[in-house]
Amino acid sequence: MVFTPSFWMFSASLLISAGVLAYSLVHLRTLPGRVFSLLALLVLIWNAAVIMEVAAQYLELKVLFARIQWTAHAFIPAVWLFLALAYTGRKKHPLLWVLLASVPAATGIFIWFIPIPSWFWGNPERTVSITAAAVMDYDYRQWVSFMHVSYILLVSASALFVLLRSLLHVHPLYRRQASALLFALLLPTAAFIFHLFGYAPIPGMNSTAAAGSIAGIAAAASLFRYRFLEFIPMARDTVLDRMDTGILICDRLGRILDFNRSASQITGITSRDLGRPAEHLQAGSFSRVITDLAKQDASSQELSVQGDPDRHYDVHASAIRSPAGEVLAVIIYINDCTEREQLLQKIRELTETDSLTGLHNRDTLLTLGQEMLKDDEPVSLIMLDIDDMQAFNDAQGTRAGDRAIAVIGSELRRCTRPQDILGRFSGDEFVIIMPGMTRGAAVTAALSLHRSIEKISWDSVQLTVSIGVVSARSPEELNLLLAAAGRALSRAKQQGKNQVVSVSI
Repeated sequence: MVFTPSFWMFSASLLISAGVLAYSLVHLRTLPGRVFSLLALLVLIWNAAVIMEVAAQYLELKVLFARIQWTAHAFIPAVWLFLALAYTGRKKHPLLWVLLASVPAATGIFIWFIPIPSWFWGNPERTVSITAAAVMDYDYRQWVSFMHVSYILLVSASALFVLLRSLLHVHPLYRRQASALLFALLLPTAAFIFHLFGYAPIPGMNSTAAAGSIAGIAAAASLFRYRFLEFIPMARDTVLDRMDTGILICDRLGRILDFNRSASQITGITSRDLGRPAEHLQAGSFSRVITDLAKQDASSQELSVQGDPDRHYDVHASAIRSPAGEVLAVIIYINDCTEREQLLQKIRELTETDSLTGLHNRDTLLTLGQEMLKDDEPVSLIMLDIDDMQAFNDAQGTRAGDRAIAVIGSELRRCTRPQDILGRFSGDEFVIIMPGMTRGAAVTAALSLHRSIEKISWDSVQLTVSIGVVSARSPEELNLLLAAAGRALSRAKQQGKNQVVSVSI
């Protein structure tokens, strides 16, 4: 082995590649970190093999180290493209990697298993450059000249295109980070192109690997200064903007730092709102909620927005803290839960209402009624029963009976007040709980209901109702009112039906 002063470029590239690899190994938990570590390893092997190949004095050793450097070099463009796709968060189809690996794999087969001469190289021979370093004339053949060179240029150009395209849509801070990566990719590619046309700073030597020393500095700048492997901003932007969940990021003073596309569509926030305090947002109902969450006055809230149709949102916040526990920022998540609320509403309707009349069912009626008694005010209760319902069903059929119950339920809803609690108590029995109503007013209301139902036409069949009314100043138990109203209703039935009877307790 003979090392000359001209090796400083390769040595610098080797040391930088080793340092970058050592740092990237800390980030193996992320996909971009693993890909970048593989890239740094391949560049390290490439540089080391170049140094050993040039320093070797025997042809057999030179060919061995040439094979090693070509094995590493062949896969570098594909890994660069993989890194660009991982960095930008783009989908990677498995078939793409099979195609990308086919050319480097074929190159490996040619240089390791096909006897010389082959399609890869003819008759390599040792020469001496003007630097007194022993270099190789590889006598490249068709595979390198056409297939491999085209592959390197095409894949490298694809990686550059992916980074350049995504570069247009990120924050200026992230542009500086991506620019360093672009430079790290562009420099070795340019050196390789110059080498193809016979231009090299050291005649007879391929300076593409040495260009990695400067590219390594650019990569290190992206790693250390812009913290490339710590937050992968382009992937972050791609993921956030594709999320259905609206995301807002506020600092500890409640100012808007960032938001995604969904948050803008939901709240109406625009780029002009960046840096503004949350309370100054022109975001309708969201302004108050965002302000409370940004200042950590609440951890979650539900919000209904009036519209056509109405929308329902679940809004909650999560604090980002320093190792010392200090709040650095607050992330606010806005989830459209309209479909969930609509489903819950349907479930509530099924469990709380009577399917035939749409009124409260018995359980709901009892629960609401008992709750209403806590207001400690006069209450009246009307219990209404359809007279001779069984005979009506026998004569007209149960379907007609169901229709009669539904029609009477609609009439009761039309004739009662919004604050009254109305429900179907049993088969043909209804109960109306009337808060704040005295006995006299309740009897008047019951008589009005009685007359309204008498006027309904039933296809030549007359349907009547019996009504029991009870009133109390401040009852404590709903069951007492129901029992008293039941006695009044029984008395109305005993006295000939089709009448109103009232009692007091």
